Parts: sequence; C-alpha cells; structure tokens
Amino acid sequence: MPSVAHANGAFPASGQILLDPSDTSRMWVSTSYGFAKSNDGGETFQLVCEAAIGYGGGFHPHAAVTQTGALFMGLSDGLAVGRGDTCAFERAPDLDGSYVIDVSLDPLSGRAIALVQPPNGAEPYVAASDDDLVSFAKLGVDLPEKLTALTLDAAPSDPSVLYVSGMLDANPPKGVVLTSVDGGTTWQSVFVPESEPETAPFIAAVDPNDAGKLYVRLNGAPGKLFVSNDFAQSFVPVLETTGFLHAFKLAPDGLTAYFGGSLAGLHRLDTVSLAQTALAEIATRCVALDDDLLFACGDDALDGFSAGVSVDGGQTFEPVLRPACIEGILECGAGTPVSDICEPAWPAIAEVLNVMDCSPGNGGGGSSAGGAAPGGAPPGPSSGGN
Repeated sequence: MPSVAHANGAFPASGQILLDPSDTSRMWVSTSYGFAKSNDGGETFQLVCEAAIGYGGGFHPHAAVTQTGALFMGLSDGLAVGRGDTCAFERAPDLDGSYVIDVSLDPLSGRAIALVQPPNGAEPYVAASDDDLVSFAKLGVDLPEKLTALTLDAAPSDPSVLYVSGMLDANPPKGVVLTSVDGGTTWQSVFVPESEPETAPFIAAVDPNDAGKLYVRLNGAPGKLFVSNDFAQSFVPVLETTGFLHAFKLAPDGLTAYFGGSLAGLHRLDTVSLAQTALAEIATRCVALDDDLLFACGDDALDGFSAGVSVDGGQTFEPVLRPACIEGILECGAGTPVSDICEPAWPAIAEVLNVMDCSPGNGGGGSSAGGAAPGGAPPGPSSGGN
C-alpha cells in the first residue's frame, strides 16, 4: 500500500520557478507543499505533493529541468526524476542512497551535474549525466576531506570549469569555494571573505560568457555578494542588502543581474559599473528570466502572489501562482503515485492553502505588486526556456 501524504504545516512559500525549454506552455513552481505544475502557460496550476516525489518533513530540494522536459531534483537519499506526465518519479540508480545536495544543468550540452554526499562518511563528489538522467558517473576525484558541500555549478561557456561551495571543518570553520578547470580531475580551494558558519557561501551564478567570473552570496543578514574574475582565486565585494539575499539571476549577456530578498525588494544590477536600480518592492525569493519576461517568487500574504511575472523589467508584477488558486492534485490515473498518495492528502493541503475558486468572476484574483491596480485571475504568460 502506498503511503499517504499529509500537509507539512509549513507556511505556504515558493522557492524556484522552472521554465520547461521543451514546451513553452509548461512551468513548475517549487513550494513548501510540493511542486505546482502548469501545462497552460501559467493560466492554471495543479499540485504534485512532496510524498509522491519522495521527500517531506520540511526538506526543500533544489530542482532543474532538462532540454527534454524532465524535472529532476536532489533528495536526502537520491535523485528523483519526473518525465512526461510526471505522475510518477523514478530514482537515478547510480545515486540511490546518497544525499544529493544540489543539481545543475548545462543549457548548451544538456549535461546534468549533481553534488553528492555518499553515506557512511565518504567524501563528497560531483557526478554527471550525459544521457538525460539515465545514468550518472563520478567526475574526477573526491572533494577534500572535512568539507560540508553546499552548492555547485558549471560554467555555461566551458562545462569543464566546475565550482563547488561549502564549509571547511577548520578551527574556526571557514567558507570556501573549490574550482576545477579540468572537469573534476583536480580541485583548488580558496577561502571566501567574511564567510563563517552563520554566513555560509552559496554560488549565485557563473557568467554565461566568462568561465572565470563567479558570483558568490553569503547566506546571512545582511546579505552580501562577492565576485571573482579569476576562477575563484580572489573575491571583491559587490553589494550588501537589508536582510538575507535570497535571489540572484544573471541575464544571458552577463551584463545585467536581478537580485533581492524578503526585506530588500527586487533590484537590477549593472555588472560592469555595479550600479543598482530599485525595482518592485516585493519579498523576492527567486528570479527567473524568459526573453522579455521576468518571473519572481514572492510572499503571497504581502505581494499577492507566490510566483509573479513582470513585462516591464521588474517595475510591476502580475500574479502567476497564488496558493489559494491551485486547482487540485495533478490529474493522473489510478495506481500512479501522484493519484494514490496525493489525492487522499488534498483536503488537508487545501485547508492549509485556503483554496478557493479563482476562475474569472469568482473574486479569487490577487492584487498586483509594484503599484498596479488589483487584477483578476492570474494571467497566462508564455513561459519558454530560460
């Protein structure tokens, strides 16, 4: 008998907006109660609950979408993959039983990479898949001893350049970034300025056109961002925010970035002059870009949306996803994990989300952030690949 999911009691919040490069009508929003999926460009959303994917208990996985539309994410005991209708999630056999800390995707080659912590105290390592998540193989050598690995990314312009951030068990513990310029065969580590256990380093972005230009944020308050122009051999401070710096997203040309936090609001950064421009005053949790559309995660109670879209460069936002407007569990056939596990849990989840009828004329729409007038039901933007 399948297990039954229950609402996890967490306050509804969003953490990632994922745009499917294989289908401009499909998008995902990672939330504190599962993954909300839209197959109609954000007009409507249905839910895949946490337990059907294989996690729960307040765990928040980091996810990505491949060029074929497969959704994959790291879990505490492996890597989950959802394909097609995503009514069932399989596990990557090569990573089963390991804590997959972070995942990333090279948009050019389609290579997926994962930051892996094996069980039984073995050292962490980076694994890669070149066959659309069917198999994973270790890249190069293990990462150093006494490292608590946190994030990873590969340079879009040169996938052999890899970056990993983490905390090194020194006295006192220090934040580090490890760099490999040969696909994981060798690693060099450098301490990140001002990075301690309370301000751990997280990779924010790698410049899409310059493999040696890396942005690192500190996970503390105030939020701080550093940049390295020499493959993480040295770091220069870029900015500081009120409260935590949650979101940072580079534009495809690398010349502009968008950043923000729950207290700081959304800002635009000129990465050459480092000039900042204040945009919408939203509790920014994430940012995603799709041509002229700018998506952001917000706070539904404050901003009127968990995921919103801007057509004016971030000055104003319209709701895309409101938790109360989720229509129900993703429609799947009987016998699938999503149907058998999530459907019995829906009444409890719906109560937590205060679900209502958000169809036009039923008063379920939310207000727009950034000064626009209250709107109706969430709009349906085109959401192509990012």
